[in-house]
Amino acid sequence: RSTPIKSSAASDVYKRQSAYYENMYLRLVKCCIANKFDNHDYAAAQKTAVEALAREPYDTDLMVALTISMCKQGNRNLAYSYFCRIKPQLAEEQIDILMKHCQKNK
Repeated sequence: RSTPIKSSAASDVYKRQSAYYENMYLRLVKCCIANKFDNHDYAAAQKTAVEALAREPYDTDLMVALTISMCKQGNRNLAYSYFCRIKPQLAEEQIDILMKHCQKNK
């Protein structure tokens, strides 16, 4: 049997590894979404953002990506409705990014 000290140390290592891999997953997903945006594949970007938000529902970068992908596909009413819901969680610079991307679609 493990002593409490060894068990606690192993638990700490597991938690750090878990956090590391979750962070790596989010970085890769965000790169994947950016790539889809670069290729004008907004439907795929939206799908990827929705799937990632199921794991990380409070990630504001993913929220912004989802909103932009809706705008780029012409779903302006849906994007605006979602934007109103998430706006209190967004930083001012994220709001500015959304305004720039969604106004370009007019």
